[in-house]
Amino acid sequence: MDIGKRSFQEEEMATNVAKNKLDELNQMFGPVASKSLGDYFPFLRWLTFYGAEKKLREKHIKREAFLQSLIDEHRKTNSSTSVTSGEIGHTLIDAMLKLQESEPNFYTDNVIKGMILAILRAGPHATVTTTELVVLRLTLHPEVFKTARDEIDSHVGHSRLIDDADLAKLPYLYYIINETLRLRSVSVLPPRESSTECTIGGYHIPAGTQLLVNSGAVHMDPQLWKDPDMFKPERFQQNEEEKVACKFLSFGSGRRQCPGAGLAMRLIALLLGTLIQCFEWEKADGGSVKIIFRPREALTKVLAEL
Repeated sequence: MDIGKRSFQEEEMATNVAKNKLDELNQMFGPVASKSLGDYFPFLRWLTFYGAEKKLREKHIKREAFLQSLIDEHRKTNSSTSVTSGEIGHTLIDAMLKLQESEPNFYTDNVIKGMILAILRAGPHATVTTTELVVLRLTLHPEVFKTARDEIDSHVGHSRLIDDADLAKLPYLYYIINETLRLRSVSVLPPRESSTECTIGGYHIPAGTQLLVNSGAVHMDPQLWKDPDMFKPERFQQNEEEKVACKFLSFGSGRRQCPGAGLAMRLIALLLGTLIQCFEWEKADGGSVKIIFRPREALTKVLAEL
């Protein structure tokens, strides 16, 4: 996420200062502390209050201070520069601060901090992990890789690199990503709560019950998917309905689905498309999962100009 500032100076890269800053950010935005008995048995909370819960509170305070400092810095910068009424800043924080002026009751500082946190924690990890899974799938299915490369070569050619405007003409690239996510989602859908009493599949669900959707089981259900164990990107091409009707749930469904789904898919498609267009892929010897990327001869001139 572009916040308009560098995390550290280039000269610090070779020192422990950079490592310390990265460690500090990881402490604030890294994985939440491990589960504790107090989460499941409230009467045991006193056992963890000064352990896991205390660490969570300390992390929360540091994280809040860091995020608020970013907002305050951008608010101060925007107030000291001339910005026209229709102009939006160059960063996401600037854009949300501009929206705060017109909708102050909704775009509060807490809402903005929540959006920043969601992007910092969920976006990079899920995007990188999904790309790694797609690359692995393509090394195991060279025929799919060839189809994707032919599609890119046909629409983009060899005189330039793929860009964001090309993605609309590369549907097969999206089919590959969707099929990879169907076979192995990188995230778990957040829990829901039943607003009213209901009966689903013969099970009585009282109002206020916490519910978790097993998206992995849905994606592998033979009643919903033909040959669910097979990697077949073409299934999304043959029937667009495969992505709807609560069958494809990698990003959730309905009004509470992942708000970053569109951005994530475009980022993965652009990264994956660049790797397919520009490099020859080769599995390393020794049975490892390492992959060697060698520049394509047809793209040597283009890559040399970067």
